[in-house]
Amino acid sequence: MMKLRPKVLDTGKMGGLGGPGTWIPVGIVVVAVALHLFNAMPAVWAALPVAGALLYTMGEPVLLRLFRQGQYPGWARAAALVLIATALAWAGFAVWRWTEGGDVVAEGDLTTTEDALALAPTSPGETRDYLLELSVSGVPEAGKKKAMTFPFTMRVGQSDVRGNFGTERVRRRFACAGGEQIRTLDHSYHHLHLALDPKRDKLRLGSLVREPADAPSKPEDLEKVTLHGPVHVRLTEAPIPRLVLYLVSVGLLLLASVVEAFEDRSRKEKARPAMLVGGLLAATAYFLSVVNPDNLLMGVLGCALAGLVGAIVAFVTGFLALKLIPARKH
Repeated sequence: MMKLRPKVLDTGKMGGLGGPGTWIPVGIVVVAVALHLFNAMPAVWAALPVAGALLYTMGEPVLLRLFRQGQYPGWARAAALVLIATALAWAGFAVWRWTEGGDVVAEGDLTTTEDALALAPTSPGETRDYLLELSVSGVPEAGKKKAMTFPFTMRVGQSDVRGNFGTERVRRRFACAGGEQIRTLDHSYHHLHLALDPKRDKLRLGSLVREPADAPSKPEDLEKVTLHGPVHVRLTEAPIPRLVLYLVSVGLLLLASVVEAFEDRSRKEKARPAMLVGGLLAATAYFLSVVNPDNLLMGVLGCALAGLVGAIVAFVTGFLALKLIPARKH
């Protein structure tokens, strides 16, 4: 006789489209992104609800199925919850370290190509991840009315980093005022992966164009469009070394895959906690490697895509664990 069992996950009254548990997080993401595009909400305040909604969307179905009667033996359920909590704690710790910043390797003002800053890496000669932050006190007053570009080149050890200060025209289709707006480029962030030797390497200003390409000929007009002052430079090491990031991620993912192998394999709906853990770990790695204050909101949305890739990798590792570990007896 065919056994009937109640459905634990309610898909709501909208059929396959899902219920409030699906549409409320989607609505939060859309509203937060729209408010930011309308210049009504700063990126940091838009990123927080987006991150919370994405986390809820990933975690809710896993936790509901994890607590279903008979889905896991008691010890395996406890182990899965501990691993999920550990992945969440790791993600929170990584974000906190990101806000605090890593060890400062060099910091100071550079005005001419003759100026240089000494480097003090914690691991001299070893290839590490760094964040280079460049800033100027302000762009010329004329730059607030039209687009102006001041290209620069920074020499970090044996590597060149290029970018631009100034202003640029941004077409905001969703802006309240509509049309084009002028955005000031007084900060520049660069992620670097290189080795630094304090005995031979320095941090230098390779070049900086202080006058725009269409600079006027009159001295009084030229003064209004010239970039003055030094470039403030801050070079910091990554808050979490890449090796530590890999070891923690691989270790938690393998443990989650092993625990997942003790799930009741006869059930059609699987909890798949390893996919949640893998998604959290991949999103954390992406956040630390790519996101900076200039791309915070888009970086959080990018974390969602990275989390999807991590979940797929976790699905594969969980599948391999099922092949290697015998099914538990009921």
